[in-house]
Amino acid sequence: MSEPPARFGPQLNARLRNLSNDDLLALLGDLYALHEETRRYLAARFTATTPDERSAPYRKLIARAFASDGSSDIDVSIVRAALTEFALTGAGAAEQIDLMLFYVEEGIGWIETYGVYASAYAEVSGSLLDVYEQAAAALTELDRPAFFGAVQSRFLTINQEAESVDWGLYEYFVDIYINYVDPGDEETWVIQP
Repeated sequence: MSEPPARFGPQLNARLRNLSNDDLLALLGDLYALHEETRRYLAARFTATTPDERSAPYRKLIARAFASDGSSDIDVSIVRAALTEFALTGAGAAEQIDLMLFYVEEGIGWIETYGVYASAYAEVSGSLLDVYEQAAAALTELDRPAFFGAVQSRFLTINQEAESVDWGLYEYFVDIYINYVDPGDEETWVIQP
């Protein structure tokens, strides 16, 4: 039997190592029944056959978190955890970049709805900057020119949308864009109307 991951710790590793396959399946079934995160993860990891199927539950979670419900309250940590969980499903770098940009796009929409004076604005905008930069950095590591060209327009659209909701956020996005995505011509930083 293979060694359980080290993240379980030595005592739990010893107990898991001694479980039969039936006992492990029963444990997995219990976790599946107890936690929505486990159901989402296992479905994405083992039953999704396309990138869209794999990311769909995570897109739904992100969209639901940023959806307007008459309140500007949002728990960014839950939404950020969805990005981490998605990466563990076996999603490739391009899929992860796509979901990160979706997160930023939804967050920009939240700022358009609630504005810069919302109580969670600082947390949301800081998170958007972090995720935008992570997506840009991951893009520079990816050797797929066709994907780069397709996703570059999303970065530019995000820049344009940020400019319309918060000039300061826009400045940060442009700085990240210049440093990672396109250090070239200044005219490409935003889409011109």
